[in-house]
Amino acid sequence: MSRRKIQFFTSEEMTYDKYNEDKLGKDLFRVLSEDQKMFGEGCGNSVPPSEITIENIFDSFDNMDDIDAEIYDHNIDKISYYKNLNKIFKNMGVEAYIDDDTIEYVKHMYNPIIALDGVIISMGKLPDVFELLDAIEEDYKIF
Repeated sequence: MSRRKIQFFTSEEMTYDKYNEDKLGKDLFRVLSEDQKMFGEGCGNSVPPSEITIENIFDSFDNMDDIDAEIYDHNIDKISYYKNLNKIFKNMGVEAYIDDDTIEYVKHMYNPIIALDGVIISMGKLPDVFELLDAIEEDYKIF
C-alpha cells in the first residue's frame, strides 16, 4: 500500500474584533458577539483549545509509518502556504486562489484546512486525531 499524504494549513485566526474593524458594522458585530456568548467560543471541539492544537495533531501524523505529514503555517512561510493550498484547489477543480488579498477571509472562515492526498477533508474545524483517522479510513470529509 502506498503512503498517504496529509497536509495541514494553519494561520493565526482573525479575531472578531479585527473582523469587526475591517468588515462589519457595529450592530452586526454586536449580534455576533451575543451569539458567541450563547454558543461558546472555540474551534468546534469540546476539548479546550489550550489542550489541542494543529501542531499536536500534525505531530501525531508525522510519527505514523504509512502517512507523510506536512504543515504549512501562513505566519512562518506564506509563500509555501499559498503555493501548496492553491495547488490543491487547482487539482480539485476549485476556482479559488489564495494570496495576500484573500488570506484574511480564509483565515477567518476556514482555518485550519486539512487535505489528504490532494483533496480537502476538513476546513474551519480542528478535529482530533481519532476523528481524522476515522475520516481517512472511512473516506469522508469533516466540515
